[in-house]
Amino acid sequence: MGPSCGTAYLPSVPTPQPYIPPYRGVSFVAEQTSVVELFRDIRARSSPDWRQGNIGMNERHDLKPLASICTEISRTYLSLTEEDAHRWIDTNNPKLQLIRELIDDRNGVDMRALELSIKNASERGEHLSLSSVRRMRDLCAPRYEAVLDNIVRSSQDDLGVAFLVRLRSDVQKYVRYMRFMSKSEDACKGHDELLKLQNLDSSLRITLSSLFRPGVLKLERITFDETPASIIEQIALKEQVHPNRSLSELRARLGEGRRCFAFFSPSLHRSPLIFVHVALLNEIPATMDEIRGEAEKPLGGDRPELSSTCATFYSISNTEPGLAGVHLGNELIKSVMKTLQLESSTLMTFCTLSPIPKFGDWLESKLSYSTLDDIRRMLNESDLTSIRNFYSLESSPCAIISFAKTLSDLRKPSRSKPECLESISPELKPILMKLAAYYLTKETRHGRPLCPVAKFHIRNGACMFRLNYAADVSSKGIRNSFGIMINYLYKMDDIEDNRVQYELSGRVVSNEGVSRWL
Repeated sequence: MGPSCGTAYLPSVPTPQPYIPPYRGVSFVAEQTSVVELFRDIRARSSPDWRQGNIGMNERHDLKPLASICTEISRTYLSLTEEDAHRWIDTNNPKLQLIRELIDDRNGVDMRALELSIKNASERGEHLSLSSVRRMRDLCAPRYEAVLDNIVRSSQDDLGVAFLVRLRSDVQKYVRYMRFMSKSEDACKGHDELLKLQNLDSSLRITLSSLFRPGVLKLERITFDETPASIIEQIALKEQVHPNRSLSELRARLGEGRRCFAFFSPSLHRSPLIFVHVALLNEIPATMDEIRGEAEKPLGGDRPELSSTCATFYSISNTEPGLAGVHLGNELIKSVMKTLQLESSTLMTFCTLSPIPKFGDWLESKLSYSTLDDIRRMLNESDLTSIRNFYSLESSPCAIISFAKTLSDLRKPSRSKPECLESISPELKPILMKLAAYYLTKETRHGRPLCPVAKFHIRNGACMFRLNYAADVSSKGIRNSFGIMINYLYKMDDIEDNRVQYELSGRVVSNEGVSRWL
């Protein structure tokens, strides 16, 4: 889900795909058998009920071991090109065919059997057996879950896990397509299909969460000299927050005074699932230049690495879209903090320097389309007076429109440069910071922060520490949040309490460095 880093020093190569090991012992016949046919064959073997329903298996596979068919469907699906996933209007798209097969009513919950089981349970009353309860529980699950479980357990070389990750990634793409199409003439039909897709996505997420639980993941440090080049290439290509600008910058991120850690799973064969970059400093940084500048300093008497007191997480990237929502980031941060504490006894502070990725879009929309009463919920009369005076206007609505245009012009690609921040005068800067603080602390959805990065760190037990102006003056930083960034602070003694309070009540803890702007 992250953009490529766009670095000039790397050769032009496709984004690395999940490793698919050589096929062992069974001929590969992907061109003769569709993934839907293979799925139906596995379904026939997954439940005796399907045999009794006269849904026969493909005779060509009738004598083939289940493991061979499961391996074949995994290899076949993984061999499909990424372009296929974007052809959602093409009924010949094999990925679309399999997804629609999965959400077909024949593969959903067996309502007839469930209703019969509930009726029998009601008749038996207190004499209901434990086996009957288990059967009712099993009947509540869609039938495709048993088929997918067979594919995961029976595929050779853990191909079933890679298949499930890729399948969920494609389901999410189709969900986004269906959400867009739900506004069309066929909205009723699309709404029903969208609900089934969302249920499928939820089922896949739950299954993947159990497959990628903390106990099976391995934390590894990434270094420029010791890590295989293929993994370093993936780290460079899949960086989502701060794209690498040069080979020397990549070296610095993996060298002295810096740490890069990644989670690996034996199921995905040396492909990092998620990774984080950490800067070892002596104070909480306020800008990305401090992080980049410190990396360029030679370690020595002024700042020896082992005496650093502050570990700053400044970039965390997921590499597998199919694992979104599996909460690997939470476990990664906790594991890295424990590792760094064991490595250095001087580290006392753990924090982030984080982007505010959707603030620019949100603010531009708010200023352009909100009523004056809505604006007054965010800004007081003194703020509105400052904006009117700056633009020499008597009307607050006209002044807000001018302010919105200033910010919109700032975000244009042709103007998103560091010197453009000078167009934000000293009178407007505190207002912009106040709006950023409002967005982070007050703008919510279902009682949770609207900002996805804030929601991630607050859910992990961090608190909002400080807003920083002109912290990321890259074009991306200015477009995303007018260069504003935020530090989240992980206080060891408060993490668990913050996390519990957030889960129970949605409480967000913010320090004076954020609250003073409100």
